[in-house]
Amino acid sequence: MGECLSGRESYVRLNSTHSRKKSFKHGVPQGGVLSPKLFILFIDDMVKDLGPEVEVSLFADDLAVWVHYNMKTRKNVRDSCSWRLGR
Repeated sequence: MGECLSGRESYVRLNSTHSRKKSFKHGVPQGGVLSPKLFILFIDDMVKDLGPEVEVSLFADDLAVWVHYNMKTRKNVRDSCSWRLGR
């Protein structure tokens, strides 16, 4: 499994011009047989940890997030979400 997710690189080609290669440390490979399942496992764990003030809607590979807060709790909610998302 680790081999499928490590050492991935990509570049953009437009006509005969190529960009520099970019390494990917996060995410799942596009077009892979396991990619949809890996994405669901990743995103499902992430949204479980967001907290009661955060609502999400998932459909295929789309994720919508909204947060309920008032002016008194805005900073606490923002800090809590940032911490849970690792930012």
